[in-house]
Amino acid sequence: MVLVNLEQLSTDELRNLSEQEKIDGFDVLSREELIQELTDKYEEEYTAYGLDDDKKSELNLKYVSSFTDYIDNSENVTQLPGVEDLPDHYEETSIHLLSKNSDWGYAFWSISTLDQEKIDEKKGVPLLLVTLVTKNGEKECYDIPISEEDDEWNIGFSYESKSILVSLCVDYPDGTRDTLAQSKPIEMSSSYWIDHKDKMKENDSLFKIYLSLITTKTGDIINNSIVREILADYAEGGEA
Repeated sequence: MVLVNLEQLSTDELRNLSEQEKIDGFDVLSREELIQELTDKYEEEYTAYGLDDDKKSELNLKYVSSFTDYIDNSENVTQLPGVEDLPDHYEETSIHLLSKNSDWGYAFWSISTLDQEKIDEKKGVPLLLVTLVTKNGEKECYDIPISEEDDEWNIGFSYESKSILVSLCVDYPDGTRDTLAQSKPIEMSSSYWIDHKDKMKENDSLFKIYLSLITTKTGDIINNSIVREILADYAEGGEA
């Protein structure tokens, strides 16, 4: 039995539900008639399961916008309008890059069936092309080999980077490379530590203030490779 607020369903949804409940003539009934037929059917089921009026009211209020079985078990309801399983992948070739913190980002992508067929036909090899633009305006690029089964990857950042983007590419045996998709560039946030290294080394109080912001209650420095690299740079200078 499905508990649902029938008044919130469209006429098509009511007909679909009525068909599953095997209500005679559902395809020619009006919206009001469908609601009445379904209400009557569920009233019979309420009675069969021994639910009193208070319990029926409680259940209908509780599940006003969801589907559930009569014993309060939420389940995926199939064969209802708008209730579909998500596909394994979407028919679009795209790639996206999300910044997780100053240390790394998360890239995920999909390749359409049509593009995958072209890649297979030409014996192409997919890869990720990471493009970094440093604060000095210099561009750095490096490749990340991936397999056909991959659809996500973690991308390491450098604190010298000003922006970063990732391209989904394919290399072919003849030496050519195609770019299938490109993420939007991520602009890296500036860091006071990086931009004022010398000033902080000369001012011990200032250094301790900023150091305290990345120190845990137990006195440990947060686990971040960029922070560790900056602290190592300070230590080599003999000022920290």
